Parts: sequence; structure tokens; C-alpha cells
Amino acid sequence: MIKNQGEYMPLIDSNINTFDLSVNIHEDRFSHMKGMMILYIGSQKNMRSHAIEFKAGSKVPSKNYKFKYVDAERSSIVLSLYNRKSFWSEDEQIGQLSIAVADFDPSSPETKEIKFENNGPKMTIQASRNENF
Repeated sequence: MIKNQGEYMPLIDSNINTFDLSVNIHEDRFSHMKGMMILYIGSQKNMRSHAIEFKAGSKVPSKNYKFKYVDAERSSIVLSLYNRKSFWSEDEQIGQLSIAVADFDPSSPETKEIKFENNGPKMTIQASRNENF
């Protein structure tokens, strides 16, 4: 909305694009492990910005996340899976994946099945890109 006649106010911020991501973990191949499993989801700079905690071998509810990015070619989302055996032990990294934002089409939502390289749990991610020009 324009307050004064000579003042320009942008309607939307054209530099901010959104990336909506839904993560669904299908199976847990680490049911023999003890303790909590932690899946961290975030950008390269902020890899631990979101976390899904679940017991090894249990059903994990699907979660949705919204990220902002400027350049799809240089942006990615990182998924890191850890095992925490007890409060006092150090988290053991199971695997890490980097998902490029540019791999997803901005015109329609896409669903992809992914898996960590060391035989980790299968996950389905559904993502949609929204670019403001």
C-alpha cells in the first residue's frame, strides 16, 4: 500500500524465495541401536536448525519445514542423522546428505525417495520451490 503519493513501497520482497520441505521416514534399519535417533534438517550454514528426535525402531511422524533462499543454484538443504546412546555420550553420526534446491522444479511440487549412503533409513521428501521475481 502506498502511504504518500511520491513514496514507492514494494508489494513483495523479490529477493526471498521459499523452499517447502516435508520429510517422512519410512523404515528404521537401525532398530538394533540403543537410545535416540536425531535427524537434523537445515541449510549448510545452519545444519542443526530443525531436528526430529525418535527412538530407534519406532514410527516417525512426518514433519514440514519452510526455508528461504536467494539463489537456487547455490542453496542446499542438509539432512544429518545421529545416534545418541545416552545423555553423557557423544552423538554418533550415521550419515549426511546434501539436497540441492535447484534439483527441484519451481513450477510443481516433487516427491523423491532418498537414502543415506551407508544403508540408512529410507526417506521420502516432498518439496516445492516458490520463486518471486
